[in-house]
Amino acid sequence: MKIYFILFMFFYTIPCYSQNYLELKKLGKKRKIEFFPGEEIRFKIKNDENFSSARITGIYEDYINFNNIKVDLNNIELIDIRNKSSDTFKGVGYIVSGASLGYFSIDIFNMTVVQGNTLKKSFNEKIGISSLTGIFMGISITFIKKKYFKNQGMNRIRSKKIF
Repeated sequence: MKIYFILFMFFYTIPCYSQNYLELKKLGKKRKIEFFPGEEIRFKIKNDENFSSARITGIYEDYINFNNIKVDLNNIELIDIRNKSSDTFKGVGYIVSGASLGYFSIDIFNMTVVQGNTLKKSFNEKIGISSLTGIFMGISITFIKKKYFKNQGMNRIRSKKIF
């Protein structure tokens, strides 16, 4: 009897906790960006010059509710995803610049301490140029980040349900 009651309560309450959320996804890709009710979102509506910023109060099948404003999902042209996109390039940039600096430091240490040369003789111009190039490439890679999600082509903005 207890097991039937537990199963009844489990299956009875599952539909009660469903919630809609906004999913930004490119067709054929696994990566997706999600916005939930209560989050701040910055978006641009078609035929509008400026971006609008608002807090999501409700997400429905075809539109999003912001306080008392309804915006159709098809009317949204761009969504700002700077805060939601990944920092993969930032990590790779730090690794590249750190590895280049480490390579230069190990070479200078090897030439001065291990081989006993002076600091002026131990500087190799080719290693210095390649290390400096690696440091600048690493720093420039850290600034690459996807800023906007365009609602066109294979990109889709959809309302989904959590069960």
